[in-house]
Amino acid sequence: MCYKSRYRLDNGHLILAIDSLTGQLLEFAYAKTGENILKNHAFTCPQPLALEISGERLAPAPGEVIRAYPELKPEVQIEVLCAKVLYPCLWDGKRVRQVRAEYRVELLENDGAARWNLALSCGPGEKVERVWFPCLRGVYLGDSWSDDVLVYPYFSGIKERGPVDSFAAPPIEVDWRWQEYKYTYGLGSLAQRLPSGAWGLDCAYSGPLSMKWLDYYGEDFGLYFASLDQSFDVCTLCAETFGPQRPGMHFAFSYPVALGPGDHWRAPEAVTALHTGDWRQGAARYQAFHRGFSPADTAEPPWFRESPGLVAHYDFKYQNGGIVHRYRDIPRLYQEARSLGLNHMLLSGWHRDGFDNGYPRYEPDRDLGTPQELRDAVTWVREAGGHVAFYINARIVNLDFPENKAFAQENGVLLSDGGILEEKAGDRAFAVQCIGSAPWREKLKNAVELVSQLGADGVYLDQLAMARPGLCANPAHGHRYGQWNAGYRQLLEEIRQSVPGAFALLHEGCSDAYGSLCAGQLVSTFAYHHRGAFPQMYRYTFPEQTLIDMVYPRRGLAMRPVHVARASREMMDRAFLTGLYFWIYDLVEDNSFDNDPASREYLKGILALRAFWLKRFGPGVYADQDGVAAMPPEVDLGVYQLKNAVLLACANTAGSPAEIAVEGAVWTKARCFLPENLPAGKEVPLQQIQGFTRLELPRQPVSLIYIERK
Repeated sequence: MCYKSRYRLDNGHLILAIDSLTGQLLEFAYAKTGENILKNHAFTCPQPLALEISGERLAPAPGEVIRAYPELKPEVQIEVLCAKVLYPCLWDGKRVRQVRAEYRVELLENDGAARWNLALSCGPGEKVERVWFPCLRGVYLGDSWSDDVLVYPYFSGIKERGPVDSFAAPPIEVDWRWQEYKYTYGLGSLAQRLPSGAWGLDCAYSGPLSMKWLDYYGEDFGLYFASLDQSFDVCTLCAETFGPQRPGMHFAFSYPVALGPGDHWRAPEAVTALHTGDWRQGAARYQAFHRGFSPADTAEPPWFRESPGLVAHYDFKYQNGGIVHRYRDIPRLYQEARSLGLNHMLLSGWHRDGFDNGYPRYEPDRDLGTPQELRDAVTWVREAGGHVAFYINARIVNLDFPENKAFAQENGVLLSDGGILEEKAGDRAFAVQCIGSAPWREKLKNAVELVSQLGADGVYLDQLAMARPGLCANPAHGHRYGQWNAGYRQLLEEIRQSVPGAFALLHEGCSDAYGSLCAGQLVSTFAYHHRGAFPQMYRYTFPEQTLIDMVYPRRGLAMRPVHVARASREMMDRAFLTGLYFWIYDLVEDNSFDNDPASREYLKGILALRAFWLKRFGPGVYADQDGVAAMPPEVDLGVYQLKNAVLLACANTAGSPAEIAVEGAVWTKARCFLPENLPAGKEVPLQQIQGFTRLELPRQPVSLIYIERK
């Protein structure tokens, strides 16, 4: 038999090649053109797997090392569309390590996809702490990396054009102070310098990583990269680069583990696929996978489904003890919300010792009034047709209160050094509590029960899916290592069972682990608006779920950096086009649309249009821009599928007439709705040409177009 330097698998869509000596991945090629997307092998970054032990990286050994240490040579088995590679042991750059690894990769028939599996066994004297699998290195598409696009599920999603260049560019940051809070606001890419020496993103699920997939695409085709994990366990998704001097993107999932001698572990199955088209092909794949084990569901009460947004009051009692409102002010504040067109309020700083201070003292604060005054005020709002949600922090407790210290120690996230994980908010220190600990979940459920008894029909759980998950090593809590997300799922499910059906559960952050269990998830795109914010990624993947986003006035904004204020209209338009639930602060001096009459009128118009939309048509099924064949650059829009119709939410930044084209000649009539012509609207002429339907948009900044099928 002749010598083979590599083994190839080819299903007519995808070609994959494995080095016969090292078992490492050499080719991941698009069969139609033969293009190998692994264009830079990046010798310091092995593929398809790596491990970490006490800060040292373990990986398959290179050929020259295998010749010196034959025990490192893998056994490679090839079937028609499948390869199995068994490593008896791995290499840390200096010596042989007794960790056995076997990976399996299989090409799917009639598809451009490969499925990956990995099994590990930890030998004597070894302790594995992290696993990277699968790893694809040095990826770019076509002749240049500069025109490739990455969509990555950061909170809800970002879109980064040319990440090889932008990730490695010098960071652009501004500092901003509001009250006791000090912020750093980024204007460049989100990339950070990673331990590998590369620049990129390595976000944790769930935390900042809202889904376990990304897509990287060019003009002709793209790469879908996903974990098929049904357990909701913690992982991170790495997208990094060494920059244009060593071009290419490196993609990997990594899993925190705690494996000792004799332990065995299997990685969740992963899939890598090449596809035609853009990121929406990846979204469709991930949606199909996720719906295979989790239904397309949402926990929205009917009143929330018809509401366009809420007004948030964080100024009852601030962290520094400053009081702006008291319980007796709540009816007046509700009337002010109604003047904007909203009937939903969120109260923060309502509890003892106030916002970002009194956690977990979730009981009425006597400085603000009596418990009966609070109950009466909430009842007044409810009887007036309104809805009230209360703020609860679902992550931290204040260490300044002596009575918290024993509880925090017993229920906190236990670190490997024996300490408890701590974080700061403003000028206060807090202990992060382990959501896998039953007493902590019980304390949070008791707080929700209290606000329900006070008359609230909603609760907002801060930090739940926004902050990085805790890796708790306390066996007394009864959870597996890395099982953080299961604790919050259990909390949400138990709260839902204990409150009335019309109760709305909201939380900070965004995750497909929690989306079907709540009414809305806060994505806070202001924090990364200048860094590629793209909530369309999550909305398109899970169109049945509601995302919440903050919008801001252009003038008089002290709470956020000037750069956020200057993007005010752009963020309002995006929330409208993407079908997001509006979060509007009303902080008297620091963040209120009352201080900017022009922005307030613009917001009122959008809210009126959104409220009409929800009541007349329902939310529809968000479809990004599917079916839109042509659109001028000054126009942006979102497409919503209805029964026998389509709804277009439109923004026209130029203020001049603009024409768009919709695929198909099946449309019979259209009607345009503007804030000033509700509810009647105005008929729009349709022109059908060569299988397309053309129509003109109005000059007004925002509009809603209803187009009916035959």
